[in-house]
Amino acid sequence: MPAALSTQRARIVVLLSGTGSLCAALLAATDDPGYPGAVVAVGSDREADGLEHARRRGLPTFVCAVSDHPDRGAWDRALAARIESFAPDLVV
Repeated sequence: MPAALSTQRARIVVLLSGTGSLCAALLAATDDPGYPGAVVAVGSDREADGLEHARRRGLPTFVCAVSDHPDRGAWDRALAARIESFAPDLVV
């Protein structure tokens, strides 16, 4: 007997750096209740136009700027922690 299919959608955090065309496409896809994922947050390394796709839907957004950290390693850790706070299954 096949295993039962999960009805829970994968939690997706989207990272973008510009207009967010991929983000917009993912958000449109998730309008279909049969789509296997749901965007739970959208982030960027700068205040980017693409964040508006999420803001219009009331989704959490965040900016984690490299310049706010002493070095790339510190930024990597801060970004990873911010992403993890949304408990994603996928990061796109």
